[in-house]
This record gives sequence, C-alpha cells and structure tokens, in this order.
Amino acid sequence: MRKKLIMLFGALAALAALSGFAIAAQPGGGSVEIAVWQSTSDPSQLHLSTRVEGSRWHTDDTPLDLKIGKSGDYLRSQIVSLEAPPPSPYEPLAIGATATAQMKGTDGADMGTVTIEQGPHGLIIQANLHGLSEGGHGFHIHEFGACEPDFKAAGGHLNLEGRSHGARAIDGSHTGDLPNIYAGPGGVARADVFTDEVTLDGDAPHTLFDADGSAIIIHAGPDDYLDMVSAGARVACGVIQLDS
Repeated sequence: MRKKLIMLFGALAALAALSGFAIAAQPGGGSVEIAVWQSTSDPSQLHLSTRVEGSRWHTDDTPLDLKIGKSGDYLRSQIVSLEAPPPSPYEPLAIGATATAQMKGTDGADMGTVTIEQGPHGLIIQANLHGLSEGGHGFHIHEFGACEPDFKAAGGHLNLEGRSHGARAIDGSHTGDLPNIYAGPGGVARADVFTDEVTLDGDAPHTLFDADGSAIIIHAGPDDYLDMVSAGARVACGVIQLDS
C-alpha cells in the first residue's frame, strides 16, 4: 500500500509539473490554480481542473488514465497538454459608479431602497428596507427593468449562463441569485451582499443595463437555494437605475 501511495504521489507531481509548464506558457502570466483529483469510482482515473485567479474552475472532460510504467516503480498518465482558461479581458471601467432601486410594495407603498456600487471585483449591494414581514425573504436580480403593470413584468431571475437556480444546485446558481435577507419584528431589513456575476458597466456582456434593464425583487418567504418557487409571492419590486 505504501508503495502504491508513493507511486500515486509521484504521478501527481508529474502532472503538476506538466501543469506548471502550461501556466508558464500562458500569455500575460498571472496566478492559476491547478487541482489534480482522483475518481472514487475508478481510482486509476485522474482529472485536472484549472482556475485563473478570480474566475471559475475549468475541468478537463477527459479523465487521465493511470498506468504502471515500464519499470514497475511508478504510475503514470498519458502526456497531456493542459490549457488553462485565459483570464478575463474585462476590467470594470465604472469603479465607484452607483445605481439605485426604489423598492415599492404591491400597493405602491415605499419599502426602502437597494443601492449598488461598482467595485474593482464586482458589485456591493446594500439593502435598506422596511414594511416586510418578520423573517427571511428571497432577494434576487430579475431579467427585466420593469415592475408594471405588476411585478411579473420583471420576468424571471437574471440567468446569463443558463444555469439552474440556487446555491444548492449542482450547476447553480442563477446570475441574479442573492442570499436571503432577514427582517426583524418591526419589518426592517439591512443587508450587504457582494456579487461578481454582474457589473454596472453598460458595454460589458454581463451588465445590468442591457437593452431591457433589470430589477430587484423581494419575495414573501425565504429562498431554500434549490427550488425557485420556494420564496413565494413577489412582495416588493424596484427597477435598477444608474445614478447620475
């Protein structure tokens, strides 16, 4: 068993060395994380995953098969050429820009504001709300910048990547999925949320200000982070508008 472990670690080191070559060859340099992991269903298979700093993990769909080398002393895989995902060419141009959603209830009553600030790595979203029932409430960015004639005008959750809903989903979550907010006994809720899924920059592919805009929706109950209807009815809506 000890010998097998030594051989396995030797194979991992060899793969890491190959990965290091790919990193060095990447245009522009930068930090790239490499993960080498073993299949539980077939221990002879390894997988490689890469992630450029600040981006998502990319995993090679073809597993690497470990085989005993000619000497019998080492396990090895086939020679691979690992191509790390390139760093995003996009950098926010509007750092410090702000946007606001004036939140209204179904009866038109004021329910506070959601303010959004563009940071260097994503958006800082701050909710200052009142008039909510005590407890948790689903909190999402929706795909259309409209609340009239009713809150259905905001459409579904913003979902630029075509993923499933919720942080508990294997391929989740929607672009517009945000953590629940919680109101106290007086119906007041305060929350700070960060997301790097979207930007205020109008020219970026993941902007909140595409042709049809976007909105903030607050739901009657908490999101279970898996079932999209779990949060219940829409109780507040606000169109996101760029501040002057």
